Amino acid sequence: SSVRCCRLRAMSVPFDQQFPMSARSMESAQLLAHAEGEEEPQPRRQVVPSLVPSLVARPLLSGRRKRALAAAILGGGALLAVAAYATGDISTTAASMRPGVGVRSFMQAHEAAEATTKSWMCPGSTNFRGVGDLELVKANGTGTSKDAVIHVASDGTLAPHLGGRGYFGEKCSGGAYNYSAYKAVRLLGKTIQYTVDLGRAGCGCNVAFYLTPMQKNEDPTECGDYYCDANAVCGVRCDEVDVMEANYYTWRSTLHLANDGDGRGSGLGGTGIHEQTWTAKEYGPEADCINTSKPFEVRAHFPMNETTGDMLGMMVDLIQGDCNLTATVDKYSFQGVDGIKELGQSLDGGMVPIVSYWSSSALSWLDGQDNVGKNPCPVDEPRKCPKTGPKMSDFKVSNFSGSFRKSSADLSREPKDSPAMWHRFGLNGGGDVDGDQYDPKNCFIQSILRDPNFTYGWLSLGNEGGGEVNGTSYTVLECYIKAIEADMKNADAWNSLGGMGGGAVGGKNYTKRDCFIQTLALNPGNIYSWNGLGMEGGGAIHGKNYSKKDCFIEALKLDPKFAFGWNGLSGEGGGQVSGKNYSRKECLEKALEADSSLSYAWNGLGSQGGGVVAGKNYSSQECFAQTLELDPKNGYAWNSLSERGGGTVDGRNYSVKDCLLKALQFDDSLSYAWKALGDLGGGVINGVSFDCLQCFVKAVQMDWKNSYAWNGIGVKGGATFGGKTYTKKQCFIWAIEADRNNAFAWDALNKEGGGTVAGKNYTTKDCLIHALAANPDLSYAWNSLGGMGGGTVGGKKYSKRDCYLRAVWADEKNTYAWTGLGGQGGGNVAGKHYNTKECMVKALEADPKNPFAWSGLGSAGGGTVDGTEYSAKECFEHALQLNPSLSFAWKGLAKEGGGVVSSVPYGEQECLAKAGAELSLK
Repeated sequence: SSVRCCRLRAMSVPFDQQFPMSARSMESAQLLAHAEGEEEPQPRRQVVPSLVPSLVARPLLSGRRKRALAAAILGGGALLAVAAYATGDISTTAASMRPGVGVRSFMQAHEAAEATTKSWMCPGSTNFRGVGDLELVKANGTGTSKDAVIHVASDGTLAPHLGGRGYFGEKCSGGAYNYSAYKAVRLLGKTIQYTVDLGRAGCGCNVAFYLTPMQKNEDPTECGDYYCDANAVCGVRCDEVDVMEANYYTWRSTLHLANDGDGRGSGLGGTGIHEQTWTAKEYGPEADCINTSKPFEVRAHFPMNETTGDMLGMMVDLIQGDCNLTATVDKYSFQGVDGIKELGQSLDGGMVPIVSYWSSSALSWLDGQDNVGKNPCPVDEPRKCPKTGPKMSDFKVSNFSGSFRKSSADLSREPKDSPAMWHRFGLNGGGDVDGDQYDPKNCFIQSILRDPNFTYGWLSLGNEGGGEVNGTSYTVLECYIKAIEADMKNADAWNSLGGMGGGAVGGKNYTKRDCFIQTLALNPGNIYSWNGLGMEGGGAIHGKNYSKKDCFIEALKLDPKFAFGWNGLSGEGGGQVSGKNYSRKECLEKALEADSSLSYAWNGLGSQGGGVVAGKNYSSQECFAQTLELDPKNGYAWNSLSERGGGTVDGRNYSVKDCLLKALQFDDSLSYAWKALGDLGGGVINGVSFDCLQCFVKAVQMDWKNSYAWNGIGVKGGATFGGKTYTKKQCFIWAIEADRNNAFAWDALNKEGGGTVAGKNYTTKDCLIHALAANPDLSYAWNSLGGMGGGTVGGKKYSKRDCYLRAVWADEKNTYAWTGLGGQGGGNVAGKHYNTKECMVKALEADPKNPFAWSGLGSAGGGTVDGTEYSAKECFEHALQLNPSLSFAWKGLAKEGGGVVSSVPYGEQECLAKAGAELSLK
């Protein structure tokens, strides 16, 4: 019954059926007819169509607003005044009005507008015997259902037009909706009854009478009228008691706890969860007992245990002449909660009666193939649903009298020991038969023993995990195959076979996709098959191709709260559902609002940077933590949490390394987790210790294109694995072949003297240029390129000075770049000019052990470094103490008349001799 959201998607109804002429003024009628695009009897002033929806929903005027509208009318016509009333925009509308119309016109316009609002919202009252006169309040709804009405005749008979829904209230005054005005009828220990004429509502039509505690719902909901039900049609869930969901061929009475959209029901027809209580021989057009071509009486009883006060269940009697059919729901448990007891408390507190009439092409849960293999409606045809026809009348509430009975119908034509009876017995939980206990699985086996071709027996046995029949053991897969071979049109069995991965039926192999296509060809309302087909990449149904995205959208059309559909659509980057575009992130948020237990949706939302779920903001880190609380063995989520600095899962803090260890504990194929663990020095995985090099090797073994893992192996000097030895240079070459934008690897290959990548030889200079093209912020690569005389990077030529400038811009602490820039006479850095001496000082402030900078500063005549003044001689002495092989420093010291280096005095000639010796060595 997940598709019951279609209550809000009814077909539009002709305008003259929506608003009876007696209930509105001619001015209002022509205004609304113009907006609907109907032909007008007489040409009238143009009115913007967008004004019309506001007209019927606008609250009645306050005194202040009446005065404002009166002032506007003094300058314009009454019809545009009604438009101004509808939009609330008095000032802009008044500018277009004609002068000369008096206050009487205003009052007439205002009264017409108020009458239109009230007639739309308050169609009339009916006498509810045992309760009193109750007014019907028409649903606000959305889209076309807003324009569908429920007609109330003078005798109180209700006639819902297609798409109409209404609530019983103490009063209906028009204007704003008020939840406290709805009538809460206390029904525990009571009987509520009425007469219904289904009015030829056939396959794809649903005439409904049900109860929800709307009077307690303070949330206006997405529909704006405080409506709630178990399927959150308007965004809010609450308990629901469906006395009747019916058409010409099927009937369903269902109990729903607030969070159970399927519920537990009883009746005839459909794939939804219910007890099959009678057959088409007893219920349907010209049937033996309830002839749905004629009116019949419905009595819904809610008896209670007089001692405990708890409800015994719901018993619904259908009565026509002297024939009676009973649909009873006396067992209902959901997520460990006693549904009968809980709903009894809701009925005791009072529930609001609701009537509706709607249609859908996906009503198989109500009128499709039933529990005994019958198919009341092979195809739903909502276009054939009459716009008017169904009627309800003679409402009454009284004390329950009589006994509480099980579902009963004239099923004597069906043998007690038949496959269908055993199957029904199994669906109801099994029990005692002639002193023997039969659990559901044994019941289904008994049904198959009586008819080896009983398709639903095989399907249910598969759902129970398979079993032994006549000494042969059947797996789940084999049961589904047997179900299909017994009836190739068993859509549910095809869907289940698809869920198992497909299989061979009648000697022909069917893939998962094939199975879902077979299902949807038989039942286009199966949301799980649409979802499954989407997961398989889409396919063709009845000659029409559906892409992967199309399939998820079709599933969401059937049930906008279908979490799996939203999650699937997110994987396709998002899409348009019901006229609204949803991004990938919005799809994930919708999925989690529908089902917050979807760990992979949390994982996806984390990858999107986090988002808002049920009004609460979740960071990316929090999303991955949510994923892991639901699925603590999700290695990907642990890895993602590590990338975000770690976090708290189930009250425990996990560091980055903790997260990586957990990720690899559950999934040792995560290449990038191995690489990250290597960066942290390694660790112990499942009792085995891995050092950093071993982690890098594991990363590469899991993914040969993990460029940065190759970097790690190269930095460690290479390694032998997979029967082959990789040198340092080869590792950097592999890193580059895996990722041509790996700047670190290009720079490292430069330091290795260059090499051959993908058959092409690269010099050291080529490597530097590629490194800088990949990452222009590599300061030391710019420095090296400057040392090679400059070069062309990204199509632009850089001189030596340019390269040193880029190096300094990238890193102001690059001592050698400052030294090189000083050697080029200095330059402008961050808007300031630095000469040679200033460049050498900056180099030494960055690294006081830079011998080249000391020598350069000596050549510049000395200078002040970190507050200390150094002469030229002292600078040369510092340079040679750090690097005694610097010939130019020896020459400089000779010019200064010699000096002391490492406590050894050198005269001028000795310095020149040292300089010459160093030059000859070079």
